[in-house]
Amino acid sequence: MTISKTDRTLEELSQEIKEKGVKSQAAKLVQLIEKKQGVTLFHNDLDEPYIRIPMGEHFEIWPCKSKPFSRWAAGLFWNSEEEKVISSNALSAALNVIESKACYEGEKIELANRVCWRDGSIWYDLSDKEWRAVKIDKNGWEIVEKPPILFRRYKHQQAQAEPETGGDVKKLLEFVNISSHGENILFLVYIISCFIPDFPHPIINIYGQAGSAKTSLSILLKKLIDPSSIEEDDFPRSASEITQKLSHNWYNCFGNVSLISEYISNLLCKAVTGASFSKRELYTDDEDIIHKFRRCICINGVSLAISMPDLLERTILLKLEKISKGCRKEEKELWKEFEKQKPMLLGSIFSAVSEAIKRKDQIVLDSLPRMADFALWGCAIAEAIGYKKEEFLKAYYDNINIQNKEVIYENLEANLLIEFMNDKENWEGTPTQLLNDLRAAAEKQGTRIEKEKSFPKTANVLTRRLNLLMPNLEETGIKIWYGEEDKQRRIYIQKVQENTDSTVGLSPEAGNSDELVDDNEFDLSSLPFQQEVVDSQ
Repeated sequence: MTISKTDRTLEELSQEIKEKGVKSQAAKLVQLIEKKQGVTLFHNDLDEPYIRIPMGEHFEIWPCKSKPFSRWAAGLFWNSEEEKVISSNALSAALNVIESKACYEGEKIELANRVCWRDGSIWYDLSDKEWRAVKIDKNGWEIVEKPPILFRRYKHQQAQAEPETGGDVKKLLEFVNISSHGENILFLVYIISCFIPDFPHPIINIYGQAGSAKTSLSILLKKLIDPSSIEEDDFPRSASEITQKLSHNWYNCFGNVSLISEYISNLLCKAVTGASFSKRELYTDDEDIIHKFRRCICINGVSLAISMPDLLERTILLKLEKISKGCRKEEKELWKEFEKQKPMLLGSIFSAVSEAIKRKDQIVLDSLPRMADFALWGCAIAEAIGYKKEEFLKAYYDNINIQNKEVIYENLEANLLIEFMNDKENWEGTPTQLLNDLRAAAEKQGTRIEKEKSFPKTANVLTRRLNLLMPNLEETGIKIWYGEEDKQRRIYIQKVQENTDSTVGLSPEAGNSDELVDDNEFDLSSLPFQQEVVDSQ
């Protein structure tokens, strides 16, 4: 078996040097790279080889398999060997050895995208040419000229504005089409939370008719949180495509989304909560590429794109109204003013993050909603920017109630079940009997079930759908549970008192109140806490 030059190991190169008394081009390049002052070879948590290289007054981090590193290495050899060109075989052989040393001799260092925790501080990558980063802790924030090895960068990423002190994060509200007090609080808390990593962030679903500035709002979020040459992306259609997009962006913005399938909804739930995804490596039969991430996601569209209950529970809904002609602004002027204010807006956000870090451990709630970590961080952030935690909680639970109503509205089987139970206090029977009764209820109200593709065709599909809808139906006053009788599975349905006494603002209008909350008048026990199901670290 013949071993090609590109497969030679460092030991083989060393042996060649000893035998010939002359260093090969590959061996020379390996030693040049290792002796270069400031060079660090390491591998990430997925065992991918990386190199940190001094570039003038700063350091840059590249994958060892990348073209930039290959070009740099060829240039290093040219400059060190009196303008001699290294052969492609020698270059490939040398880089193979460097990759090996990075993987087996270098330190393991986890790399992040745009933002990360490290040693009790949050770091935010400015993605500028100097590779600077912002360090945030409970004592404040500062720009670090030479940060430790923290971040992996991608081509689409753009430099963030250099943050400045003295700003007010509430100035952001001048650029958005949101009018209610509660939604303003929720919006500001959400934005600031996206600068804090390592906990599940809710997806923000912005929707509204044409002319409501939903696209402008989505792009504003992307520019502020994670600037990119791709400000608004098309929604992916496959698992591999969505994995690629999510892994390469900290903040993902998808525009004009009309419908999200059940399969993609499940993937988005994992992306929010945190999960690992794999795909086959190109030109291999059995090697996997592992993507591990937890991301922030924005979706916009004319109508509500999310319909699956599990994903809706991980969502903030933001419905925008059409802007009247007299209130519209020229887009060019809007972005010009935004870019002018962005440095101070960023500085105020970093200050709010610092204050939230200080307050987070002092936040205590009797019970927690599904997005538990977001609720806790949200309370700390709200206090950090001058609101009461009760104001934030009210705004958040109002939004949760709207989610519940949207789930019921979007599901034909839920609507039919509510209609079916209108004149009943109890019902029991088999899943097949319930399916037939719901079909009869549909015909009674003039709905042709055979034309409704989303309606369950079999009893087991109906049962699976009801399992997902149980929490939402119970909020409307219908409780469902299962049992067995004569070896037959049975469904029990009972009409219970609607949870109006324990729910803040059941109607969508309730979430639009501009009335401030008084500590003495607001009772946390009135919130619809669901302690049994939480997304927590």
